[in-house]
Amino acid sequence: MAGFVAFWIICAFIGLAIGSSKGQAAAGFLLGLLLGPVGLLIALIMKPSIQVQAQRAEAVDFERARIREQQVGTQWQPARRRSSSSWDDVDRRNRR
Repeated sequence: MAGFVAFWIICAFIGLAIGSSKGQAAAGFLLGLLLGPVGLLIALIMKPSIQVQAQRAEAVDFERARIREQQVGTQWQPARRRSSSSWDDVDRRNRR
């Protein structure tokens, strides 16, 4: 009996972790506590809260912008300017 109760409590805390990642920690905890493994499955398919969806969308937008900046930075590089001494060398070669 003690093992059964311990298993249900473990399910409750796993449900808490799943629900917390979706912004619904209390719902995940209660599902795990009351329904055990079935509650964990329900918590897994539960939709994230609106705040979590907004945070994830913002993170995706930020990552896309960061990748875009990296791609532009590696593809386009301004031409290096020659120093005046290197132009002098070119002039000397042309005079010969």
